[in-house]
Amino acid sequence: MILVIGKSGSGKSRFAEDYVCKIAADEKKYYFATMEICGDEGQKRVEKHRKQREGKGFFTIEQQRDVLEVTKKYDLKDSTILLECLTNLVANEMFQEGKVVPKEQVADKIFAEILELEKMTKHLFLVSAGRFPEDESYDAETRNYMETIYALNEKIAACASEVIEVTKGQPVWRKGEATPCM
Repeated sequence: MILVIGKSGSGKSRFAEDYVCKIAADEKKYYFATMEICGDEGQKRVEKHRKQREGKGFFTIEQQRDVLEVTKKYDLKDSTILLECLTNLVANEMFQEGKVVPKEQVADKIFAEILELEKMTKHLFLVSAGRFPEDESYDAETRNYMETIYALNEKIAACASEVIEVTKGQPVWRKGEATPCM
């Protein structure tokens, strides 16, 4: 399992896509898109990401929550998955139908699903936010959301073979080492 983290606009998605392509080469590559599209800005972001991975051989699966549901439709054995991104997945799982699911429940559910996905695949790449700016003005729900992402990132990092932080398009290995292809 490989965790790629970084702030919004850091280049983490492009880096993760390129890294997947180098490691998986011509093998089956799945891109799990977790963003729920809201408004024009969301649509523009999705289009940017679609163009960015054009021609890279990804089979895209739109899966905003319950990521293990995909295993009922697709054989993921010996494939590589890029889950983009945990930040969206946490939001989708936490804020459902006007309710807020407790952060521990969300983190435990997603972590368990990720561990199951890892067992089924050859390579599992996860993209997530790094640290958010410190700001005391965040409301309690937003702070819970951010704490859930941090807790999930820590659990995943403990299990991951590599943790890579991307800043301005430049990767820094926080755990593990760059593979020879990088």
